[in-house]
Amino acid sequence: MLDITLIFVGGFFAAFFGAMGGGGAGFLGFLPFLLLGYPVHVALGTYRVTDLGLFATSLYNFHRAKKIIWQSIVPLVSLALIAGLIGSRLVIAIDPRPLKILMIAAMTGIFLFLLLRPQLGIIRREIAHRAWMPVYFGVSLYGGMIGVGGGPLGVATLCVLRGFTFLEAAATHFFGNTFVALATVGVFAWYGYIEWQLAAYGFLGNLIGGYIGSHVALRRGNGFMRYVLLSIVLVTIGRLVWDVFIA
Repeated sequence: MLDITLIFVGGFFAAFFGAMGGGGAGFLGFLPFLLLGYPVHVALGTYRVTDLGLFATSLYNFHRAKKIIWQSIVPLVSLALIAGLIGSRLVIAIDPRPLKILMIAAMTGIFLFLLLRPQLGIIRREIAHRAWMPVYFGVSLYGGMIGVGGGPLGVATLCVLRGFTFLEAAATHFFGNTFVALATVGVFAWYGYIEWQLAAYGFLGNLIGGYIGSHVALRRGNGFMRYVLLSIVLVTIGRLVWDVFIA
């Protein structure tokens, strides 16, 4: 009963904060599996199943609020699906520690950039920088490998290189990230790294948390979401530093 409770509660809070910050709080849903003693690959595979609950209810609310930028969906989904398949296969085969170090540097840069540009993500800008697709592919590749922290990186990419507001970036990135998660689940299921019964409880927690969290994000607006995103990035940096240099 303890394992079910931990995974449900972890999934709820991961999705609640993730929906308000464009993702990135996945370590709250991932941590219970490690605390319960599951191997890392089983924890990663099962946690990505639970993520689908967050995406389902958040996308429902964001779609109703007309925050998804549909013109970007086809290239975004294509990049996400390919990167998710490659990334999830790589994480089974290689040591992810060097990638985590790279992400610490990248997320520190993102945090400082967002902090020093208070209007970024608040007002829509009509831009389409040519670098957005390779950068988004890299973010999705990381999402397929580890996932933790990929949400804020994806949102920041769409804000900086496509000019989306935070809500538009989160909604559109969730659509792409759904395909990263589906690709990852497919690979991990093939290798038998998913505990389906536990995944169902985590999925339910994410379903509820994502529904409530996305409602809060839509009601409070882009300014509120900026502060949540900055907080999640900062906490994620601390989590990755702990993983790489302390644990």
